[in-house]
Amino acid sequence: MPAPTVEHFESPGHFLSVAERDLLKSEPENALILGLAHGLVSGQETAQTRPYFAVVRENGAFGGAAFQTLPTRVGVTRLASDTASKALARSVH
Repeated sequence: MPAPTVEHFESPGHFLSVAERDLLKSEPENALILGLAHGLVSGQETAQTRPYFAVVRENGAFGGAAFQTLPTRVGVTRLASDTASKALARSVH
């Protein structure tokens, strides 16, 4: 089985174009990441650090996402597996 891949996004808008449909499948538990990304796109939210958004995929399927808008905190959605978690942890800056 191939290792999970992590895709980083330069903008919250691009992140939403790729991940929003998958995140909306569990909207209540993903409300924070969705709300922050939409707020940054609309200008209603500002980040205290350069925003970080990423998606992890396993065999091409959505395996979870991560975000950072505060300098010392990274938020992570539910992840599909331990290997997805490890791949995402290695990729966070």
